Amino acid sequence: MAHDSIFEEWKKSALGGFFNIVEYWRQRRALLREPNLIFDDSESRLKITPLAFALRGLLLFAVVFAVLIWAFETFSDLPPTPLDRMISKSKALEQKITNKQLQLGDLLDAVGTTPSHELIRIKKIQALSQTLQTLILPIGLTLTAYLFRRRLSKYAEQAPRVEQADRAYLYWVTARLFWPNIVVVVGIQALQFAARFELFAKDYLVEVLAIWLLAICGIWGLIVLRRAAPELTRILQLGELLGASHALRRTANALVISAVLTNIAILLLHSGIVSAYAMYLMPSAG
Repeated sequence: MAHDSIFEEWKKSALGGFFNIVEYWRQRRALLREPNLIFDDSESRLKITPLAFALRGLLLFAVVFAVLIWAFETFSDLPPTPLDRMISKSKALEQKITNKQLQLGDLLDAVGTTPSHELIRIKKIQALSQTLQTLILPIGLTLTAYLFRRRLSKYAEQAPRVEQADRAYLYWVTARLFWPNIVVVVGIQALQFAARFELFAKDYLVEVLAIWLLAICGIWGLIVLRRAAPELTRILQLGELLGASHALRRTANALVISAVLTNIAILLLHSGIVSAYAMYLMPSAG
């Protein structure tokens, strides 16, 4: 039937395509060896579309890592997350208060303890924040590619390839940024997993390590962007128009500025949605 064939086609492209690590890796290697494939792919070697290629490089290994953690949680006795431990402790203390069974040690523990309903609210906000980080990725990639093309658009008449600068960004730049992005995505998930264990769940160790990870990978990413600029300038044929050094400077600046503006926009969007959700979860005064 027609709907069966449509489902099979969707399953092949959306599921089979997305989780095809071999195809992604083959295309990434081909792009790094021959960047001209972006505009001259006569043999149809680029089977993954630009946005899908960029997203796959960010999400593929993160999804695999998340599945592994889920398997560990399901089939082994893992310690709870720090927030879940706080919720359990708070609920136990609240139950003792209700039953009037507190001892002196319980009273001391109860001092400064956040009520369980407030901790549950925090957990919901964290869950939304993590979901948004995944959902916003396509927006961020599309916006960065668009801004990059816009910053170079005044040269499009003399250098026609600039009209497809967003395509070049999603293929070439994200292929180059693969390792910094993967280290961030997998590293953050690994730190969240490590926080379950007592060794890491103290003195804000995980939070400090996460800040260092983001700072180091941010600098690494900026270096990669600058190093991606020369080849990108050649692909877009800007050097012939502006001169090698001027074209390189224009391309590098466009890359960095587009990335910075996108990060600011995503941060504002993310914080706005999370703040609105937190206000929605606030108990009403009445």
